[in-house]
Amino acid sequence: MAPKLVLTYFDIPGAAEPIRWALEQSGQEWEDKRLTGEEFGVVKPSLPNGQLPVLEVDGYTLPQSMTILRYVGKLGGLHPSDDLEAAKCDAVLDAAVDFYINVRPAYTEKDQAKQLEMFGDLAVNYIPKWLANVEKQLAATEGIYFAEKMSVADIMITTRLKTLRDGNYNGVPTTIFDSSYPNLNALYDSIVGEPKIAAFIAKHDK
Repeated sequence: MAPKLVLTYFDIPGAAEPIRWALEQSGQEWEDKRLTGEEFGVVKPSLPNGQLPVLEVDGYTLPQSMTILRYVGKLGGLHPSDDLEAAKCDAVLDAAVDFYINVRPAYTEKDQAKQLEMFGDLAVNYIPKWLANVEKQLAATEGIYFAEKMSVADIMITTRLKTLRDGNYNGVPTTIFDSSYPNLNALYDSIVGEPKIAAFIAKHDK
């Protein structure tokens, strides 16, 4: 019997978006619970790490977005069963974490002028290198996906690429993810073109 899944996060893409896409793509039944800042303040003391997202699995509260994503992937057939393929998948997930670690300080900066400067530096000195490295990693697989078939790694990277294409970072041009990354573009088009994911994006993109 499939577990009862309730994913709780804010009403933004953020750290929960790849989990949401994976749940939709794998066809699992789940509840998409979205909190306001005020509601989060009420439940924060009861959360394992005082953070979101969390996934309730038959009443058990599972924290940490990457742990949740891997669990959801395994549950829904989106995390490879072969050890080497799983390692390839996890390496790509770690690359996505690297992106988050490097971008987060600028994203959370309150001073707009300083934020613009920080993102400008990232646009020159970090993001193109990150894109090139992930492009190289994908090219080495000689396929459209990072592993033998679509996995949470493909979904995770695509959500990162979408933040660039959507212009989510003040001072980072949307053209930074351009045609010079053919493998990543093919991956992006494939993932956002999946009917279940496309329907979810159409419903929730603001």
